[in-house]
Amino acid sequence: MKHLLLTMGLVEWHDYFAAMAGCAATLTGLIFVGVSIGLQTILEYPMLPSVAQRSLLLLVTILLVAGFCLLPGQSVMLVGGELLGLGLLSWSLSSWLSLRIWRHSPAEHKYWSALLLPQLATLPYLLAGGWLLAGEVSGLYWVAAAVAFSFCQASVDAWVLLIEIHR
Repeated sequence: MKHLLLTMGLVEWHDYFAAMAGCAATLTGLIFVGVSIGLQTILEYPMLPSVAQRSLLLLVTILLVAGFCLLPGQSVMLVGGELLGLGLLSWSLSSWLSLRIWRHSPAEHKYWSALLLPQLATLPYLLAGGWLLAGEVSGLYWVAAAVAFSFCQASVDAWVLLIEIHR
C-alpha cells in the first residue's frame, strides 16, 4: 500500500515536469541558435565556449530529469537512483566547467559568488535522489529548487553569450 501511495505522489508532479521539459527545450533551442549566430565572437574569448556548454548542460539536465520523472510505472526508488546519477554527472561537469570559466575570466570578473549558483543548480538533484531513495516523494521539492537555480544560471549565461559579448 505504501508503494502505491509513493507512486501516486509522483503522478501529482506530472504537470510540473511536463511544463519544465517544455521550458527547458525552448531555452535550449534558443541558446543553440544564439551560439550559432555569435559563434565567431564567442570563440574570441577563452571562457565563453565553457559558458555555452554549462548553460546547455543545465538545460539538458532539466530535460533529462523531467523525461525520467514522466516515465510511467517507475518506482520512487528507481526515480531516486536516476536523479542521483544525473545529479552527480551534472554537478561534476558543471563544477569542472565553472572552474574553467573562472580560470579564463579576467581578474575584474572573478567573483566567488559566480561559483555558487552552478552549485545551487546541481547539488539539489543529489538531495532529491537521496530523499527518493529513502522513499520520500517530498524529495521532489529539491528538484524544483535545482530547476529554478538552473534556469537562473542558464539565463545569466545566455545573457552573457547573447548580449554582453556585443558591448
